[in-house]
Amino acid sequence: VVSASCGKEPARVPADTIEVFSERATLRTDWMGEGADRSEGTFVLVEAENRGEHAVLVTLAGTLADQTGATVASLSPEALHMPPTSRRVFVLVDQAYVARPNATAGSIRVAEVRQVAPPPIEVTEVTVHRDTGTRTNPAGELTQFERVIVGARVTNRGSGRARIMVVASFVDRNGQPLTRPFTMVDLAAGAQTPVRFVGPPGSTKADVYLGDVQFCGLGLPCE
Repeated sequence: VVSASCGKEPARVPADTIEVFSERATLRTDWMGEGADRSEGTFVLVEAENRGEHAVLVTLAGTLADQTGATVASLSPEALHMPPTSRRVFVLVDQAYVARPNATAGSIRVAEVRQVAPPPIEVTEVTVHRDTGTRTNPAGELTQFERVIVGARVTNRGSGRARIMVVASFVDRNGQPLTRPFTMVDLAAGAQTPVRFVGPPGSTKADVYLGDVQFCGLGLPCE
C-alpha cells in the first residue's frame, strides 16, 4: 500500500488480533504479469480476518515447502488495509517470480500489524449476485456451472488525484479462495466509478476492497 504520512510512528497491534485461515489456503502456479514481464510463478491465496477493534494495515509473509516440509522458496509479503471484523484475501507470490513444481504447501504468518487510518478512498454499494454459465467438459459436452458476479462503487474522498488498485476476492462454498483479480483506476478528487468482476466457476462469495493506493502530487508520479 503506497501512502504519504507524517507525524508519529503508527502504533503496533498484537499479531494475534489477525486470524489467518491457513488450512483453507490455495497453492497455485499460473501466468502473472503482462508483455515482456509475463512469467509463470507459484503463489498462495490465503484469507485473513481482523478480530480487533481498530482499522489496521496487515502484512502477511511466508514460505513454500515441499512434501518433506523443506523450505523451497520465500514468498513476497503483502500488506492490506483491514477494517474491524473484515476479511481479506492476500496473494503471496514466490519472491523470484518462478514456478515451483515441487512446492506442495505454503506456511503463512502475520509479519506486522499497525493501527493506521485507511486512505480516503471509499468502496461502497458492494453487490453480489449469482450467475449460471456453460462450459465444455473433456468429453466435449456443454455443462452448466454456477458462479457469482460482484460490483461496487469506488469514490476518491481525498484532495487530489489517486491511482487505485481495486481488488475482488472470490471463495467457494468451503471458504477456500479461488481467485483475486484486480483493476487499476485513476480518480480525480471527488470522482467515482463503478467496478465489476466476474467470478470463476464454483465461486459462492465475493467482496471488493482496496489494494495499493498511490496519491499524485505528494512526491509520487501517477502515470
